[in-house]
Amino acid sequence: MILSLLDTIVKTQIKFTEYTELNFNQEYQVIDFKDEINRIKKLNNIKLFHNPRTMVFDCIGIIDINNVRHIDLDDTRFTLTNKGIDIQTEIML
Repeated sequence: MILSLLDTIVKTQIKFTEYTELNFNQEYQVIDFKDEINRIKKLNNIKLFHNPRTMVFDCIGIIDINNVRHIDLDDTRFTLTNKGIDIQTEIML
């Protein structure tokens, strides 16, 4: 499911002018999607972000800024527990 969702997010021509969240009922390990993440990172118009402390995500956020699609693999529990402090960094696997 996550692999096909990431593929759809990358390929869709829909412009995300506002931050859009896709929430899940479980957490996923970033490392489990290493191959797909590395494939996406090679594309010029996409940036991927994640939480380097937890390396998990339960939400994918998407926004297009200056013709670059930003995909945020977010750990909402960490973000909410830490009062919204965002430590997302670009993925370097």
